[in-house]
Amino acid sequence: DESGYVEIVSALEARIAEQELQINDLKKELEETKLQLLEQAFTHEVHSPQPPQIPEGSKPEIEIPKAGHGRAFMTKSVKFFAKIVGGVATIEFPKGAQKQDSEEVPSLLREMTKNSFLTHQFRELDQAKLQKQELENEIQNHVEKIRQQSEVQIKALQDSYTPLLEKEQATISDLIKSIGKELNGAIICENDSEKAYIVDHFDQDTLQISLQQVLDKNGIALKEPKSIQREFQSLGPVHAMHRNEIDQFMQTLQEKMITVQYQIVVVDGEEKMCCPVYITPNFISLQDYEIRFNKNEEKITEIVNKEDGNVKFEAIHVSEDCGLVRDTIVEVFTAEVNPHILNIIHLHIDDMKEEIPVEAVYIMDSQSADDYGDWIRDARGIDLRYKILVRSGKIEAVLYNTGQTTEKLHFIERRLKVGDYVQIHENAVAQVTLIPYGLLARDWSAKNAELPDIFNHLSPSSYCMKRHVEDTPGFINVKLILENGDTVENPREMSYPICQCGELGDFEKIQLMSLFEYIETKKKGNIEETLRILQGMTEDYRHSRYTDKKEFLDQISKLTQKAREGLANDEGLRPLWGELIQNADRIVRTLATEIRFG
Repeated sequence: DESGYVEIVSALEARIAEQELQINDLKKELEETKLQLLEQAFTHEVHSPQPPQIPEGSKPEIEIPKAGHGRAFMTKSVKFFAKIVGGVATIEFPKGAQKQDSEEVPSLLREMTKNSFLTHQFRELDQAKLQKQELENEIQNHVEKIRQQSEVQIKALQDSYTPLLEKEQATISDLIKSIGKELNGAIICENDSEKAYIVDHFDQDTLQISLQQVLDKNGIALKEPKSIQREFQSLGPVHAMHRNEIDQFMQTLQEKMITVQYQIVVVDGEEKMCCPVYITPNFISLQDYEIRFNKNEEKITEIVNKEDGNVKFEAIHVSEDCGLVRDTIVEVFTAEVNPHILNIIHLHIDDMKEEIPVEAVYIMDSQSADDYGDWIRDARGIDLRYKILVRSGKIEAVLYNTGQTTEKLHFIERRLKVGDYVQIHENAVAQVTLIPYGLLARDWSAKNAELPDIFNHLSPSSYCMKRHVEDTPGFINVKLILENGDTVENPREMSYPICQCGELGDFEKIQLMSLFEYIETKKKGNIEETLRILQGMTEDYRHSRYTDKKEFLDQISKLTQKAREGLANDEGLRPLWGELIQNADRIVRTLATEIRFG
């Protein structure tokens, strides 16, 4: 592949660079050798004897030495002697120069060797450059081939995706048309708030959407719809209301308002101020709104959402005599006297007024809370503020008189009866023994029925710590039967506020019943064990198996008394052990007589 070619070229370039360095070193050494040869040649020319001058036209006289005439030569590494005999020149080497060191090469031969190596290196360099050029040409051809193939593949890919893209574009266009069709006239709501909009128009080309905002972020209806123009993408997370829900939404739109109950408070003896005492819905953020009060008309004229403008509202002027603290739940503690009379024992109401006028009314099956919107004064001449409506032996509604309107309050009914087990504190369980009368609600059949007087004569062991109606203090009698996980030996009765008597859960009731069964079983086993011991003592008496008559009398007397108490609480054991108790009594009397009269 292309990366392999690149590696080969890189290796060749490194090799060529190395060979070029070697060639440069050889060139440098060759130049130095040439200079040495030139110096030797120059020296030989200067010191050699000059040949005799032969006049022109005369014949040279050749002197042939007897023993031969020669001349000595020496190079950098070789010494030799040249002698000419006649027409023949003989070269001889000195004895010391005939044997050459194997490591020493004649200068001329070395130069020739160097020239041959240099030629070889140049040849390899040319071959490497040629190979490099061939590889570069091959790489270029391969790259060009890949480029052409890529262009073909890209074009094929584009051609293959073009129908799909066109199809997707058509799908998107259809979706936009479908969205536009669904949005026109629809109601869309923001996912992260209660804002709601009616869609006036959706432009399918520019994706611009025209809206009419009808609810603010708290779900309160705007006094007048607010026109908004936005890009569809900028709407954020929204959902469209189902077509079947739009009619219901439009019908209840006018009910999505803020209700303010307020009182007029005089400040500094003359200036009148608006004092809101209750605002619904409870979940709205009051910091988002501004309440505008007209002092001349003494009423609230506008409530403005600081972001979205005026909202719908209802303002109720509450009488200054009303003291109910809103956002509270009325707790009603009851006990059924009979199917026609309900005993309202205790009543928790967070009301700031000193007196809390309350009336209990038993309504008929055909009536409803709407039939009791009229308010009168009670026997003391005080305006009634609360009505507790009872139907079929249970609380139906708790009504509140604001001075102008009647409102239903949230309530919880808690019911007890004599015999119930309750938890009076963390480690104690008691049983209800008496429930005095409080506020009675009677139906028409029991209107004149006489009831026995039931009063609580015990001193209270605790008191209700909440705001409650004084006429219903809520004290009931309970008997402590279990404390710190053990039964109480001598249960004591006490007066306790009913609101501090916690109802046991199903699991706790099962545990309590299991404990009672275990205690009874254990108690029965203890009684039977006592009876067996007593039976053994009667046998001892018959056979005179005792030493101290007085001590024996004391023991049998205690066992007889204990056995008698056990049988009194267990009717099942009386037929089996009644005769034994009689025999034991006779023995006690006999022994007492014998001890007394000696």
